[in-house]
Amino acid sequence: MPGNSKKNIMRKLCFALLLMIVYLPLLAQTGNIIVPNGNSLKIEMVLPDNQGKYFYTIERSKTIMWDIKTHAQLYTFSIGTDDKRNVALSNDGTKIAYNFKTSVECYSTINGKLLFSAKKQYYGNCIKFSTDDRTLLTLSSGIIAINIASQQETKFIKLDYTQFDESGATLDMVDPSHIMLLNKTGWQIWNIPEKKIDFKYAFEKEPFTRVYLPSLKYLATKADQLEFRDIYTGKVVKTLPFGQLVSSINSKEFILYNGENYTIYNGENFTTKQKLKDIKDFNYLEACFSGNTNTVYASNYSDVFAINTKSNTIDMGYKRQVADLGFSDIFSSMEYNYSTGILNLITDDSVYKSINLTKLFAFRHKALPIHTDMTTFSATGDTIAVFIEKKGYIKNIATGKFIQPAIKLTDEASSNERVNFFFSKDGTQVYYTTFSIPNQVNNLNRISLKTGISEKVVSFKGSDGASLHPDKDMLAIIEKGYQYAHAKVWDISTGKLLFDKNLGESKCDFISISNDKERLMLVRSKTADSYDFYEEIYDIRAGNLISTSPKFSNLGFYKSYDCTPDFSLLIKCGNFGSITAMNADGKDIYTDNAHTSSIRRALFSPDSKVMYTISTDQTIKVWEPKSGKLLGTLYLFNDGNDYVFVDQYGRFDGSEAGIKKLYYLKDRKKIPLDVVYEKFYTPNLYQRLINGEQFDPIDVAIKPSPLVKISYAEATRNLLVEDDEVPTYQNKTGFADITVNAIAEDDAVDEIRLFLNGKIQTLTTRNLIVADAGSGTDIKKYQLNLLPGVNTIRAVALNTQRTESQPDDIVVNYNSGANAVPANKKPVNNNTNGAPIAPVDKNATMHLVVIGINAYQNKSMSLNYALADATSFKEEVEKDAKTIITNIKTYFVTDNTADKTGITNALKQVQQYAKPQDVFIFYYAGHGVIGKNNEFYLVPTDVSDLKNVQAELENKGIAAKLLQQYAIDIPAQKQLFILDACQSAGAFETMLTSDGNQQKSIAVVARSTGTHWIAASGAQQFANEFSSLGHGAFTYVLLEALKGAAANNKMITVNNLKNYLQHTVPELMKKYHGAAQYPSSYGFGNDFPVIILQ
Repeated sequence: MPGNSKKNIMRKLCFALLLMIVYLPLLAQTGNIIVPNGNSLKIEMVLPDNQGKYFYTIERSKTIMWDIKTHAQLYTFSIGTDDKRNVALSNDGTKIAYNFKTSVECYSTINGKLLFSAKKQYYGNCIKFSTDDRTLLTLSSGIIAINIASQQETKFIKLDYTQFDESGATLDMVDPSHIMLLNKTGWQIWNIPEKKIDFKYAFEKEPFTRVYLPSLKYLATKADQLEFRDIYTGKVVKTLPFGQLVSSINSKEFILYNGENYTIYNGENFTTKQKLKDIKDFNYLEACFSGNTNTVYASNYSDVFAINTKSNTIDMGYKRQVADLGFSDIFSSMEYNYSTGILNLITDDSVYKSINLTKLFAFRHKALPIHTDMTTFSATGDTIAVFIEKKGYIKNIATGKFIQPAIKLTDEASSNERVNFFFSKDGTQVYYTTFSIPNQVNNLNRISLKTGISEKVVSFKGSDGASLHPDKDMLAIIEKGYQYAHAKVWDISTGKLLFDKNLGESKCDFISISNDKERLMLVRSKTADSYDFYEEIYDIRAGNLISTSPKFSNLGFYKSYDCTPDFSLLIKCGNFGSITAMNADGKDIYTDNAHTSSIRRALFSPDSKVMYTISTDQTIKVWEPKSGKLLGTLYLFNDGNDYVFVDQYGRFDGSEAGIKKLYYLKDRKKIPLDVVYEKFYTPNLYQRLINGEQFDPIDVAIKPSPLVKISYAEATRNLLVEDDEVPTYQNKTGFADITVNAIAEDDAVDEIRLFLNGKIQTLTTRNLIVADAGSGTDIKKYQLNLLPGVNTIRAVALNTQRTESQPDDIVVNYNSGANAVPANKKPVNNNTNGAPIAPVDKNATMHLVVIGINAYQNKSMSLNYALADATSFKEEVEKDAKTIITNIKTYFVTDNTADKTGITNALKQVQQYAKPQDVFIFYYAGHGVIGKNNEFYLVPTDVSDLKNVQAELENKGIAAKLLQQYAIDIPAQKQLFILDACQSAGAFETMLTSDGNQQKSIAVVARSTGTHWIAASGAQQFANEFSSLGHGAFTYVLLEALKGAAANNKMITVNNLKNYLQHTVPELMKKYHGAAQYPSSYGFGNDFPVIILQ
């Protein structure tokens, strides 16, 4: 069978199977964090509330609540259904309930929590709220009423099959005293207080459709024609010769389809109101119509959109924010390289991204030129081999150069054998599989990247599962053919068959080679019709069976299997999003509802200590496989360029743009993740967790964010009203009197921060000018010195939980008399992603403080290259900075003079003489360490008593808080701090914890002051200094960057330096030390140039 024909069949089969899956996994919320991952399966229905504020998209696995105005994804409920009868939203919109036949669950839509779960009896079908929302009603041999407050259940109406056939029936509240039961034969109106039937009607002919119009109290049915009947009398109110309709949930309107057009009708007089826009491949009859808000809520598989029926405009803004990780192996390539720890993915057969599972960060590659299914990746991910039909190519996508531009194949590339496309371990060959139609056999071939010559390696009929050893030299396949099933293992370097087991008629679902290459694992049944499965371990070379597990069920609950490289655990990955771990004794040691959708793959670190599960819910979770402990979840954004990693308690690490994508919810209100930055941000979180560091749970009962408003001169604004536009004011004096008002609901204001052009102006905590502890209000007044042109002013308030307010911004345009800058633009945010570059005043001064310490008083602490690093940095900046600024004032403090006094004297000089338009750069090369108080310190030359390190640091060290205060007090609005601070293995304890605490100290300082900071990894001396370079690795790369390597359009900015260091330092460290180490950079002020190339 040709590859493409097989592929189409498999795609259809995959969709069919996935749409049949029903599972009830966990929330897409971690530590109270909301992950905007949208729907992953087909949306079965859209349910808006009566208030026009929220709607719900319901699929078989989950329900998502959306904010109509802001488009924000709010709560995700771990329940779903494909039956519209079995979900109900309360009339006031505060509760949502589900009927699962054997249980009823009711959730609050205000806080997202389960209110109650009833499991006392069989609840049949249907669920509705009473008109007062105090009772839930279900249909099960009558009507069961559940009191929401007490959960007391009453069957107040009993029915048997002869009285009313409940199959396919619906239940509706007609008014506070009446219920309508409707089925294919007719309907009944029940009087609730009197428990009797007030009216019933039997259809003369079973209608094709039955639609209840609640606001009109009509029932529309269609048999021969479309009839509208009064539900209380059964009389026909209106007859139409054609049409299908959808009723408004809250008005007396309906949408009618006449076979050609969709039209809104007024149900009171059956006159037409408006013809609706025809949308390709869209059926209004499958949508939900809210007449009161003039909106149709509709879906296209897993996407949802809203149509304004007045303007006929379409709102497509309700989208998932997480990046696509692929739907299945049939639709996307996924390959994990054990040697590099890199997971390569191609999603939608075009978007290529890589995830470094060692460091846990992701990046997107350049778009691939053609659509393809068969793609494999080199160990580093920079080279790909692509095959489609009878052709292929090999290309280095980093350089854009083809290695083998036109590979011609005798047979078609076999799309069903994706696992059998791979690079050799040394990267010199590519293996690919073709399917011979005449011979009905697959051939595994290899091609040399150097010569382009191909050769056949092995042949097999077809594979129903395969396993490639991480060394890429052994391949195991469950070979399937007509009345043929064998488990085989080949040495593909030679093509020699090492193992061949006749499986007979048994079913085999999994095969894997152990990391020691000695054993083979099979998961299979004994006979063709048995549902009992066994884990079998074989000796590959001897061919004999080593062990067999006790039997376990394989009734279709598990989608796939994976195992640890050492064969200690078999992982059963479920269609329910669950994982079950079975040990070598055949015992299930834990089951976890891991994901909200099916799991594509479980991957493992080479030592079997870490497990990664990749799901169609677009998340990657990280586990301790032996204990089943969840370490955290990785979310990718912007197609993989940004990311966030969140642990089970809500701590997070990630890229700046990624952090801004996630948020907390409190009573439906969004709290952006970055406003709880100080409390929850944890650098190196992933590495620290997998290295065994234990973190305590965090209190996630987050209080509301404070509110803050800026008042300028006589212009004031309401503190409780959000303005859409940033206010702009004119100024001719050069001074601005600013008042900041802050309110902390149910709390107190802990701090107010005011930024001018991105730079902090003061960092005063508590006891401000006016403070009322009882009401949680604070007021602070400032007088600011403005720069000519546009001045952006931003205020942020923090409460006692260190939760930040949303910032308030104004623009003040200082017209200094000549060439004033127009003020009609929004201010630059306190982050620089995509922000414009702030110009440097050519006539200003650059204040350059450079510290370099080789010689410490304690000789065991001495360094080799810190002084050389500092000297070269000083010389390079002094030489090149003159391209942007006329005056450079340098303070060079080294060795014996670099004690606390010498360093702070230099900073005091800058504080005394710097002006707002100036530039301040601080560079430090020497020791840096985290003290026992978790504070980061620079270590001056006279810190020598290692037996009393903490006291030495407190008395003689330069604490991060002191640097923070200088960053505040130095008036220069453009500031850059560069710390090449290492830890000597003999002097200080070196741990990831220390590195993480160092990074957090620096990050908080950068964020709170609006300044830029770049820091080396805090690693040991031997990992930073290399004699062949003559410099430490960090500064070596920094110097290359300053010489032009980081330039963009002949300009080197602070952000250019950060980006270059982030990408180049790890490569250099890996080359010289064997392991990549990563610098840290944080910047919350405006980007600015440091050098312009001539």
